[in-house]
Amino acid sequence: MSSAQCPNCGFVTSIAVELCPRCNTELRQNASSVHDETTYKPTVKIEPHVAFGNVLSSTLSLYFKNFWLIAKLVFVIFAPFEIFKALTFSPVEQRWQVVVLAGFLGLVCKALIAPALIYSLYRIVQTGAAPSLNESYRWGLSRLGTFCLSVAMVWVLQTIGTILCIIPGVIVALGLDPVYPMATLENRGPVEILKQSWKLTDGYKGSIFVASLVMGLLSAIAYIPAGIGGAFIAGSGHLWPIEALLALIVDLASEATTVLSLVIYLSLRASRPSEEAAAASANTI
Repeated sequence: MSSAQCPNCGFVTSIAVELCPRCNTELRQNASSVHDETTYKPTVKIEPHVAFGNVLSSTLSLYFKNFWLIAKLVFVIFAPFEIFKALTFSPVEQRWQVVVLAGFLGLVCKALIAPALIYSLYRIVQTGAAPSLNESYRWGLSRLGTFCLSVAMVWVLQTIGTILCIIPGVIVALGLDPVYPMATLENRGPVEILKQSWKLTDGYKGSIFVASLVMGLLSAIAYIPAGIGGAFIAGSGHLWPIEALLALIVDLASEATTVLSLVIYLSLRASRPSEEAAAASANTI
């Protein structure tokens, strides 16, 4: 896949796009700005085999090699939220209104950061160069509607499956695991995204389950200092700076699952020389 950089604002998009999505500048006239991405040396190679070892290795490599970028993306969104929560909500106060408000704000933060993070890492994988934070969040905001609708549909289906017998809910979650990156990177509607995600994961749900389980356990390690710190705060009073810092550590660790979802998606797309994968490639930025 080739890309073109806007000569006016520097936005990187597909070579097939005639006008810059950000400023509507003509792109085809700037032939010198078109780069063949094979000239770049990606920092992480995504293997076209959706096996537990390959997926987990690529995820950890992509996460830690770009840890500073991920930390900046997380800090921009979650730091104000965690500071506000630490200053406003007392650990002792557990009224349902407070819990609901905190949960809603957390979902808003997650919806803002996930598309920006996926876009940033995708550009790194494809070009070897990271986009700016401004460009990443601009792209994320442009896909926010489709992203939120797609994720909401996944949650509804997963909840229904869980209520029925738990196992159907797990199967739904595995079959719709690539929805995050698909909603961010592909030009499809929410319903089509869910359908294509289910087709793309056909035959690979077992590998996705193992990889997700191990990544979840690794991410949970970050919750250990948060739990110890929470106990310390409860015994020493309301130390909001420590509380906010511990919460940010958990937020940062939780984004490893977002990176895993992107790696799984790219591996699935590379491993399927089918019409679905070809269509996905054609609809991706």
